[in-house]
Amino acid sequence: MIAIVCRSSYLASTMSAMLCGERSMWFGTDDTMPDPRRRLSDALVKNRVSVVFYEPSFFVDPAPYRKMSPSTRFVVLAGPGEESFGRDALAFGAAAMLAKPVDTGAVNGVFQLVSV
Repeated sequence: MIAIVCRSSYLASTMSAMLCGERSMWFGTDDTMPDPRRRLSDALVKNRVSVVFYEPSFFVDPAPYRKMSPSTRFVVLAGPGEESFGRDALAFGAAAMLAKPVDTGAVNGVFQLVSV
């Protein structure tokens, strides 16, 4: 299972489509959903989540989540102006950084890289 933690349902659905049929869950924000970080924590404990794609506005350091699910790989999605957060996430243990806007080749390449 793939988890996508981002503000945009459009980005989440686009990324899901790019992941070649991999089952994915979106953890975002809207008025009807509880805190996406708490929902991600629950998913990491209850499901086998292989990769988490996340925006640094939700968290930069993936270490607390890696403790919950040591085999899960974390990929930070850094948009324009967020590059320093992306570099910090890599220093804290994210497996890769993916620049936004994302494209199919980049998403599939990073997914293959971190899924081995």
